[in-house]
Amino acid sequence: MRENDVISIADRHVGAQYPFNFRCVSFIRMIYGEAGLSIDFSKQPIIKSYDELADRNNVGKIIFLMRKGSNSYLYSHVALLYDCQSVIHYSRHMNEKRIRRVEISSFGELLEVYDLVPNPYVCQAQKVKTPHL
Repeated sequence: MRENDVISIADRHVGAQYPFNFRCVSFIRMIYGEAGLSIDFSKQPIIKSYDELADRNNVGKIIFLMRKGSNSYLYSHVALLYDCQSVIHYSRHMNEKRIRRVEISSFGELLEVYDLVPNPYVCQAQKVKTPHL
């Protein structure tokens, strides 16, 4: 299955809301599961630089993000590259803090809140506790 197939599957979920304990990583796992792909994130292609965001060959790949200003090595959000200008993810809607749903957000919106984490597995190398994936 190609990354574009992952996006087609994710597209069908836009606007969907899930139970309170459903998180961004739950969404990625669900989409990869529906696509029949390995859910072991350490074996998936990951966007590692801002330059890679503009490459059409990277559509459907995983992006790890951390809150701006954080001095931690922990990532706090996971999304899929939707196209060369946006991501698809499960998150709180930008203007409605209590509502979580699958949505497509522009890089501009996302990068107001987050920075790209070039190597989420640096956490393991530095023995920092990582969120459960």
